[in-house]
Amino acid sequence: MVDFEQSAIKSLRACFPSAAVKTCYYHFMQAFWRKINENSDIRARYVNEENFNLMLKMLPALAFLPSRDVVIGYIGLRSHTFFVHNETLLQPIFTYFERTYIGHINNGIVVSQPLFAIETWNVYDATINNMGRTNNSVEGWHNAFARFVGSNHPNIFNFLQKLKEYEALNRALITQISIGSTTRQTRRKYRDLNLRIHTIAITYDPSNKVDYLKRISHNLNF
Repeated sequence: MVDFEQSAIKSLRACFPSAAVKTCYYHFMQAFWRKINENSDIRARYVNEENFNLMLKMLPALAFLPSRDVVIGYIGLRSHTFFVHNETLLQPIFTYFERTYIGHINNGIVVSQPLFAIETWNVYDATINNMGRTNNSVEGWHNAFARFVGSNHPNIFNFLQKLKEYEALNRALITQISIGSTTRQTRRKYRDLNLRIHTIAITYDPSNKVDYLKRISHNLNF
């Protein structure tokens, strides 16, 4: 899993052609939020109007559809009354989303490929299989280890010493887990959120994509 960096994705695919390269959903959402903030009118309505907020989040919720259904799901949203009525206002969002994630669509057909293939940012399989959708845990580990070392640029001797100490701590943690001792767990609100989204995903009905996307949207915050 990587950030949305085309050079990194291309390099990984060149070196590991059989690997499935995925991008971080957190960064996907952050990029969408930045796009909202570029337009003061869109931002004002997103912040102040609950229904506008809910409906607009149905676009990033497309990541929770099976990859094969994303394009038809996007076309379905574009024909929804809300998006038709707000088409002029939301055109910058549509242009961005198609150029970056969906591909340009003409008469219901994708006629140009997006910057990032749908398979890279789609999280449906990860969700139904209870796998990670972000690389936040990796970034969190790096931050925690940096704090443990106490320096961003330690010399080699201090680094090796801290590495040994860190290994000892983790061996102790493994022992605690093996004997059933309580260890730090994911915050309850995140566990509950993931459970809700998982429950929605495993009950996905291809014949009712809009309702599914709306249910996912209720659980997205950024």
